[in-house]
Amino acid sequence: MKVLLITLLSLLSLGAYAQDASFPTSNATWHTLFTQYEDNGSGNVSYQLTSHFWIDGTTEIEGKAYTRLYVSGADSSLRDLSALYRVEGEKVYVHDDNGDFLFYDFGLELGDTFKAGNGGTFMVEKIDSIELNDGFHKVVDFGSSSFIRGVGSIEGIFAFMGPNVSGFSNELICFGVNNKALYPHYSDTACYELTNTASIMHPAKFFIEIFPNPASDILHISNIEPTDKVSLYRANGELVVAGIGIENLDVVSYSSGIYFVKIVRNGRSVYQNILLK
Repeated sequence: MKVLLITLLSLLSLGAYAQDASFPTSNATWHTLFTQYEDNGSGNVSYQLTSHFWIDGTTEIEGKAYTRLYVSGADSSLRDLSALYRVEGEKVYVHDDNGDFLFYDFGLELGDTFKAGNGGTFMVEKIDSIELNDGFHKVVDFGSSSFIRGVGSIEGIFAFMGPNVSGFSNELICFGVNNKALYPHYSDTACYELTNTASIMHPAKFFIEIFPNPASDILHISNIEPTDKVSLYRANGELVVAGIGIENLDVVSYSSGIYFVKIVRNGRSVYQNILLK
């Protein structure tokens, strides 16, 4: 009976995944944040850039159709062709001068190995799911990085895997389809509204300051009101902690990485990404 019940729950969980297609080929946008840190090891940010990626048509190469992915910088009308890719079932191939190489395989299961786009080989440490604004999506977790079925890498559309090195980092800060943000789950607006400046902070409807950033022990939140709802999420959208009127948040026990803080006041929200180290 227990085995039957577990199997039934697993089937129900798999059936809850939101999208039939493993990866978008139209009407999708990604916004990413590139961060460069100072060379002195302080963890202070020296430079940041948000970029907007979007799909615009297809190109045929040797009888195969490739989706064209374009990129522009924040608040820029200039655009460059970023990648050509094609989707075959659960696999996504990127085309370059040497031909096609496999970048995503959303059919991987626990214990499978995968040769990533950067040439490294990784093992799947966990298969999970995440609830976004259109339902649940499968998450393939390699420990040092992960990617979400229907969305891509949490480090950016074609940027992963492994820990960030040499004082640089990349992160996916918004993914949307048909002008509606789906990732992170906190947003029900459009990605442009979340990322239309180089600042990580959502265009402020009320002023909140969160510091230090990066943080390693206590995260301070200024100008908080007693009824403000405060939530801390991991970069993959997982809720870590939530409370009311929190001014000082102890983060010493949390693993290092990118998190984001959401604060809700009278139905209005602000968001800020935080680096924990």
